[in-house]
Amino acid sequence: RPVSDEVSIEKLEIRTAAFDGRYIQRAAHRQSGELTLRPNAGGQRWVELQSRLTLRPGRYEVRVAAEASHSAGGVFVQVDIPDFSRSRFSISGLVLGRSRSGASDLFADLIPVRPTAARVLPSTTPVTAFLRGYQGGRETPRPIQVRARIADTAGHLVFEEKAELGAAVFGSARAADYRIELPLARLGNGEHLLTVEATDAGTTLRRDVRFTVIRE
Repeated sequence: RPVSDEVSIEKLEIRTAAFDGRYIQRAAHRQSGELTLRPNAGGQRWVELQSRLTLRPGRYEVRVAAEASHSAGGVFVQVDIPDFSRSRFSISGLVLGRSRSGASDLFADLIPVRPTAARVLPSTTPVTAFLRGYQGGRETPRPIQVRARIADTAGHLVFEEKAELGAAVFGSARAADYRIELPLARLGNGEHLLTVEATDAGTTLRRDVRFTVIRE
Protein backbone atom coordinates (compact mmCIF):
# COMPACT_ATOMS: atom_id res chain seq x y z
CA ARG A 1 0.00 0.00 0.00
CA PRO A 2 1.38 3.50 -0.83
CA VAL A 3 2.53 5.47 2.21
CA SER A 4 1.50 9.10 2.56
CA ASP A 5 3.58 11.91 4.04
CA GLU A 6 1.79 11.48 7.37
CA VAL A 7 1.80 8.69 9.92
CA SER A 8 -1.41 6.68 9.78
CA ILE A 9 -2.79 3.64 11.59
CA GLU A 10 -4.83 1.00 9.78
CA LYS A 11 -6.67 -2.00 11.11
CA LEU A 12 -5.96 -5.29 9.38
CA GLU A 13 -7.99 -8.52 9.41
CA ILE A 14 -6.54 -11.78 8.09
CA ARG A 15 -8.28 -15.16 7.81
CA THR A 16 -6.60 -18.35 6.60
CA ALA A 17 -8.48 -21.61 6.03
CA ALA A 18 -7.81 -25.03 4.47
CA PHE A 19 -10.42 -27.08 2.61
CA ASP A 20 -10.21 -30.72 1.56
CA GLY A 21 -11.25 -32.20 -1.81
CA ARG A 22 -14.93 -31.99 -0.84
CA TYR A 23 -14.47 -28.31 0.14
CA ILE A 24 -14.99 -29.08 3.81
CA GLN A 25 -13.04 -26.72 6.04
CA ARG A 26 -10.43 -28.66 8.01
CA ALA A 27 -8.51 -25.86 9.74
CA ALA A 28 -8.64 -22.09 10.09
CA HIS A 29 -6.69 -19.24 11.65
CA ARG A 30 -7.84 -15.68 12.19
CA GLN A 31 -5.82 -12.66 13.29
CA SER A 32 -6.27 -8.92 13.53
CA GLY A 33 -4.12 -5.99 14.41
CA GLU A 34 -3.05 -2.46 13.64
CA LEU A 35 -0.38 -1.30 11.21
CA THR A 36 1.42 1.98 11.71
CA LEU A 37 2.30 3.39 8.29
CA ARG A 38 5.16 5.89 8.29
CA PRO A 39 6.71 7.90 5.46
CA ASN A 40 9.71 6.27 3.81
CA ALA A 41 11.92 6.88 0.81
CA GLY A 42 10.39 4.06 -1.22
CA GLY A 43 6.86 5.33 -0.75
CA GLN A 44 5.62 1.87 0.19
CA ARG A 45 5.51 -0.32 3.26
CA TRP A 46 4.96 -4.06 3.56
CA VAL A 47 4.52 -6.38 6.49
CA GLU A 48 4.64 -10.16 6.82
CA LEU A 49 2.10 -12.07 8.91
CA GLN A 50 2.09 -15.76 9.71
CA SER A 51 -0.77 -18.25 9.85
CA ARG A 52 -0.37 -21.79 11.13
CA LEU A 53 -2.72 -24.64 10.25
CA THR A 54 -2.53 -28.21 11.58
CA LEU A 55 -3.64 -30.76 8.98
CA ARG A 56 -3.43 -34.46 8.21
CA PRO A 57 -1.51 -35.64 5.13
CA GLY A 58 -3.51 -35.04 1.96
CA ARG A 59 -4.37 -32.44 -0.68
CA TYR A 60 -5.94 -29.13 0.31
CA GLU A 61 -6.88 -25.73 -1.01
CA VAL A 62 -5.57 -23.00 1.29
CA ARG A 63 -7.39 -19.67 1.10
CA VAL A 64 -6.20 -16.39 2.61
CA ALA A 65 -8.37 -13.27 2.81
CA ALA A 66 -7.29 -9.83 4.01
CA GLU A 67 -9.20 -6.63 4.71
CA ALA A 68 -7.82 -3.18 5.53
CA SER A 69 -9.23 0.34 5.19
CA HIS A 70 -12.38 -0.70 3.35
CA SER A 71 -10.42 -2.72 0.78
CA ALA A 72 -10.17 -6.48 0.64
CA GLY A 73 -8.47 -9.19 -1.35
CA GLY A 74 -7.74 -12.88 -1.33
CA VAL A 75 -5.52 -15.59 -2.72
CA PHE A 76 -5.65 -19.38 -2.78
CA VAL A 77 -3.20 -22.18 -3.50
CA GLN A 78 -3.31 -25.97 -3.80
CA VAL A 79 -0.99 -27.78 -1.39
CA ASP A 80 -0.04 -31.42 -0.89
CA ILE A 81 0.94 -32.61 2.59
CA PRO A 82 2.88 -35.87 2.24
CA ASP A 83 3.15 -38.57 4.86
CA PHE A 84 6.91 -38.37 5.39
CA SER A 85 6.88 -41.40 7.71
CA ARG A 86 5.84 -43.71 4.85
CA SER A 87 8.21 -42.61 2.07
CA ARG A 88 11.63 -44.23 1.98
CA PHE A 89 13.21 -40.93 0.98
CA SER A 90 11.59 -37.49 0.70
CA ILE A 91 12.37 -33.82 1.27
CA SER A 92 10.36 -30.78 2.30
CA GLY A 93 9.84 -27.64 0.30
CA LEU A 94 12.63 -25.07 0.16
CA VAL A 95 12.22 -22.20 2.65
CA LEU A 96 13.97 -18.83 2.69
CA GLY A 97 14.31 -17.41 6.19
CA ARG A 98 15.98 -14.89 8.43
CA SER A 99 17.24 -14.83 12.01
CA ARG A 100 14.44 -14.67 14.56
CA SER A 101 16.05 -11.88 16.60
CA GLY A 102 13.45 -12.24 19.34
CA ALA A 103 10.51 -11.62 16.98
CA SER A 104 7.31 -13.57 17.52
CA ASP A 105 7.24 -16.65 15.29
CA LEU A 106 4.47 -19.24 15.02
CA PHE A 107 6.93 -21.74 13.54
CA ALA A 108 9.70 -21.51 16.13
CA ASP A 109 9.12 -25.10 17.27
CA LEU A 110 9.05 -26.47 13.70
CA ILE A 111 11.92 -25.00 11.70
CA PRO A 112 15.23 -23.27 12.61
CA VAL A 113 14.59 -20.03 10.65
CA ARG A 114 11.89 -17.38 10.55
CA PRO A 115 10.35 -17.93 7.09
CA THR A 116 9.93 -15.00 4.74
CA ALA A 117 7.87 -14.59 1.60
CA ALA A 118 10.25 -11.87 0.37
CA ARG A 119 12.00 -12.71 -2.90
CA VAL A 120 13.60 -9.31 -3.50
CA LEU A 121 16.63 -9.46 -1.20
CA PRO A 122 19.10 -6.67 -0.36
CA SER A 123 22.68 -7.88 -0.75
CA THR A 124 23.49 -6.86 2.86
CA THR A 125 20.64 -8.83 4.47
CA PRO A 126 21.52 -12.33 5.79
CA VAL A 127 19.14 -14.92 4.35
CA THR A 128 19.19 -18.68 4.92
CA ALA A 129 17.79 -21.39 2.64
CA PHE A 130 16.48 -24.43 4.51
CA LEU A 131 14.95 -27.82 3.78
CA ARG A 132 14.43 -31.03 5.72
CA GLY A 133 15.14 -34.54 4.49
CA TYR A 134 13.23 -37.62 5.65
CA GLN A 135 13.92 -41.35 5.57
CA GLY A 136 10.71 -43.12 6.51
CA GLY A 137 9.96 -46.78 6.94
CA ARG A 138 12.06 -49.16 9.03
CA GLU A 139 15.26 -49.49 7.03
CA THR A 140 18.46 -48.12 8.52
CA PRO A 141 18.99 -44.49 7.43
CA ARG A 142 21.66 -43.89 4.80
CA PRO A 143 23.88 -40.84 4.11
CA ILE A 144 22.24 -38.25 1.84
CA GLN A 145 24.28 -36.21 -0.62
CA VAL A 146 23.17 -32.60 -1.05
CA ARG A 147 24.16 -30.19 -3.81
CA ALA A 148 23.17 -26.52 -3.85
CA ARG A 149 23.81 -24.22 -6.79
CA ILE A 150 22.82 -20.73 -7.88
CA ALA A 151 22.51 -19.63 -11.50
CA ASP A 152 22.00 -16.15 -12.96
CA THR A 153 19.54 -15.20 -15.71
CA ALA A 154 22.03 -16.25 -18.38
CA GLY A 155 22.18 -19.73 -16.87
CA HIS A 156 25.75 -19.27 -15.64
CA LEU A 157 26.64 -21.09 -12.43
CA VAL A 158 27.69 -18.42 -9.90
CA PHE A 159 27.72 -20.54 -6.73
CA GLU A 160 27.91 -24.22 -5.79
CA GLU A 161 28.15 -26.14 -2.53
CA LYS A 162 28.15 -29.86 -1.75
CA ALA A 163 27.42 -31.45 1.60
CA GLU A 164 26.46 -34.75 3.18
CA LEU A 165 23.76 -35.47 5.71
CA GLY A 166 25.22 -38.42 7.60
CA ALA A 167 23.06 -41.38 8.55
CA ALA A 168 23.50 -40.63 12.25
CA VAL A 169 22.00 -37.12 12.06
CA PHE A 170 18.58 -38.51 11.04
CA GLY A 171 18.18 -39.91 14.57
CA SER A 172 14.98 -41.39 15.97
CA ALA A 173 12.87 -38.78 14.12
CA ARG A 174 14.38 -40.01 10.84
CA ALA A 175 14.74 -36.38 9.72
CA ALA A 176 17.74 -34.13 9.09
CA ASP A 177 18.03 -30.43 8.31
CA TYR A 178 20.06 -28.76 5.56
CA ARG A 179 20.82 -25.06 5.73
CA ILE A 180 22.86 -22.72 3.57
CA GLU A 181 23.53 -19.00 3.91
CA LEU A 182 22.82 -17.35 0.56
CA PRO A 183 25.99 -15.54 -0.64
CA LEU A 184 24.02 -12.40 -1.55
CA ALA A 185 27.02 -10.08 -1.16
CA ARG A 186 28.85 -12.04 -3.87
CA LEU A 187 25.98 -12.05 -6.34
CA GLY A 188 25.19 -9.41 -8.94
CA ASN A 189 22.01 -7.40 -9.30
CA GLY A 190 19.03 -9.20 -10.75
CA GLU A 191 17.24 -12.52 -10.70
CA HIS A 192 18.81 -15.80 -9.61
CA LEU A 193 17.69 -19.41 -9.31
CA LEU A 194 18.64 -21.51 -6.28
CA THR A 195 18.47 -25.26 -6.85
CA VAL A 196 18.98 -27.84 -4.09
CA GLU A 197 19.26 -31.52 -5.00
CA ALA A 198 19.30 -34.36 -2.47
CA THR A 199 20.43 -37.84 -3.57
CA ASP A 200 19.91 -41.18 -1.88
CA ALA A 201 21.07 -44.41 -3.56
CA GLY A 202 20.54 -43.09 -7.07
CA THR A 203 17.27 -41.26 -6.33
CA THR A 204 17.57 -37.47 -6.68
CA LEU A 205 14.93 -35.02 -5.44
CA ARG A 206 15.05 -31.34 -6.42
CA ARG A 207 13.69 -28.09 -5.08
CA ASP A 208 14.00 -24.61 -6.68
CA VAL A 209 13.34 -21.05 -5.62
CA ARG A 210 13.80 -17.80 -7.54
CA PHE A 211 14.94 -14.57 -5.92
CA THR A 212 16.19 -11.14 -6.94
CA VAL A 213 19.26 -9.45 -5.49
CA ILE A 214 19.44 -5.69 -4.98
CA ARG A 215 22.96 -4.37 -4.44
CA GLU A 216 23.34 -1.89 -1.59
